Parts: sequence; structure tokens; C-alpha cells
Amino acid sequence: YSQDKIKKFSISQEAEYDTKGIWPQFFDLALFYPDTIKNISVNMNAANVTLKALKGADKPLFVLFNSAGQGYGLWPVDPEMPQQVYNIKNAVSRASAYITLYENMLNVRGVKPVFLLQLLMNGLEKEQEELNLRLINGYISAIYWEFITPEERKEWSSRLEQAVWSAMKKQKLANNKKILFKTYQDIFISHGAMDTLYTIWCKQQAPAGIKLTEDDYTSLAFSLSLRENKYPDILNKQLERITNPDRKSRFRFMMPAVSEKATVRDEFFNSLCLKSNREKEANVTAALTYLHHPLRQGTSVKYLAKSLDLLTEIQRTGDIFFPQNWLQATFGNYQSTEAAEVVQRFLAANPDYNPKLRLKILQATDNLFRAQKLLKAEELHK
Repeated sequence: YSQDKIKKFSISQEAEYDTKGIWPQFFDLALFYPDTIKNISVNMNAANVTLKALKGADKPLFVLFNSAGQGYGLWPVDPEMPQQVYNIKNAVSRASAYITLYENMLNVRGVKPVFLLQLLMNGLEKEQEELNLRLINGYISAIYWEFITPEERKEWSSRLEQAVWSAMKKQKLANNKKILFKTYQDIFISHGAMDTLYTIWCKQQAPAGIKLTEDDYTSLAFSLSLRENKYPDILNKQLERITNPDRKSRFRFMMPAVSEKATVRDEFFNSLCLKSNREKEANVTAALTYLHHPLRQGTSVKYLAKSLDLLTEIQRTGDIFFPQNWLQATFGNYQSTEAAEVVQRFLAANPDYNPKLRLKILQATDNLFRAQKLLKAEELHK
């Protein structure tokens, strides 16, 4: 800049893994001013491109890269953009901003998990576009369970519960209310929240403006069972409520994975070693998600090594998508060093392992290793 005018605006690209090459693409750039937006289409056909059309333009409040969402890459975050993100009127541009912030967090590029958690919490009442609200709620859950420490989680749990519940009551669209209710069900920890959700389950009376199905009440029963053993008969009572034979069978299959008793969960996991117990793969995947829920990982981490040992057999005996689903349900929410070491030991001990399965392991554990980097960076910062 020179005297609040753009002197030069250039953009450079580089490969993610130190490889050579140029990846040509078109994307949009938006310069935001107090009363207008200047959109520029960029033809990124070289390692460095100078936007001559912007020379002499007024200095903007902030710049949003990939504002139309059509480009590919890890985009820079203008330092002024986060505090202005909810002033972006175009829903696609807001979505692009959310994605850019989240991906910069994942890559430890200046956006810290706690900062982004707070920023996204602030948008729960403001964001009215259903797809965007679903996006930021997914990010909130991921940050909460995977990218902040257990100590930070305890510190933030009350604020997050209150923010989600308040936004749910203030949102006007039924689908938006339902999204926030499901997030509340996912992140709650406090006894007050437990009592609130138990009352909803017990009376089968959803909050105003929300319609809950039998599957929703089933999910709610599982969520409550994962917490403290405050409602010991809830699973049996929910089983009695279910009338559809297939849903009843699915629920009965999953119950041991959510049991408060570690020995019952051990028996369930060991039963999956038999192909006959893995035939209904969707049920297995759902049960594994509960078995490895963050609140149960202290006792479930012992299943990880065997889960990797079973992968070759699972590929041989199951559906084409089952190996990835098995891995994602197993490793998807882990953040601990112990879990990362299990994966590293397995890969080191099997240098000639099936390349496709190896890549599936790396894909499913990507967030685990990113969490390790983020938590270590935060520890060094302290």
C-alpha cells in the first residue's frame, strides 16, 4: 500500500509437499469496502501473478480469497477478515471464509482452535443459511472434541452449551433449530444439560419448533448413556419403545457398545473379530463411533491396535467402502499421543502393507496427527 492506495497486489502459489509444478486455476477475489465490494477474477496460470487492475485502488477493509468458492488451495486469511466475517452478505462467500479459517487452523497457520471456536460460537445466532449453519456446527463439534485439550473443553463446555441452546431458541427456521439441537446433544457435559435432555427424552416432548423422530430419541438415549450413569435403565426403556423390528434389532446390536461396563464393551469389540458379527456393516460403523466416543477413549484406546490388525480381513470380507468406514469410525475423534503412537507403530512394523489400505489409514488418522501438531504448538506457546 501507499497512502491508503494499493501500490501492488501479487499472488503466489506453491505446492503442498515441495513438489515442482504450477496448478492453473481461476478463482475470485473480493475486496470489501464500507459501502461496496470489488470482485476480481484471477487467472492463476503462473507461480506468481500480479493483478494490474488493482493498482491504484483504495485500500479495502479486508480481502477474501476464493470468494466464490470455486478455487482449490489453502488460502491466506486477511487478519481483518475474522471480525468482519458475519458482515459478509453473500452466503457462498461466508462459507468460503468459514472453510478458509478452519483449514488454516488445521494447518497451524495463525488461526488457533480456541479463537475459532469463539468466533463460530458468535455466529450461531447470526448465520441463517442452513448449509452454512450446518457447516459451522460441524466445525464447532470437531474443534471441541478433537482440537482443544480436555482442560480447555471443561473450561468452554458451559459457555458452549449456553450459546448453542440460546441460538436454538432464537433461530426461526425449524431445520436450523434441529441442527443446533443435535449439536447441543453432541457437546453437552453438564448435569443441568443432562437433566434437560433426559426430560425431553422421557416425556418425548421436543423443544418448541423442533420435531424429533424415533431415530432422534434413539440417538438421544445413546448420548445420555455415554455420560455419567445417571439414567441406568434408559437403553432398555428405549428398546421397549421401538416398534419397527429392524430398528429394534439395530438398537439391540449397538447397546453393548454404549454400555457403562467396560467388560461388556470388551465383549462387543471382540465379537467383531468374527465375520458373522460384521455382516450389517452400517450397524457396526455406528456402534464403533459410540465405542470410540471421546468420553470413552480412555478405555477404548486399547482396541486400536487390534482394529488395525483386522483391516486386511475386513477388506477381504466386506463391502468396498467398509475399510474406510471402519477406520473413520474408530479413529475419527482421537487426539491423544497414545493413539498416534499406535498408528505409527503399526505402519513402521508393516513397511510392505497394502498401499491402498495404508492410504486409508493415513486418511482416517489425518485429524489425529493434525491434533497432535496443534496441541504441541499450543503447549509451546504457553
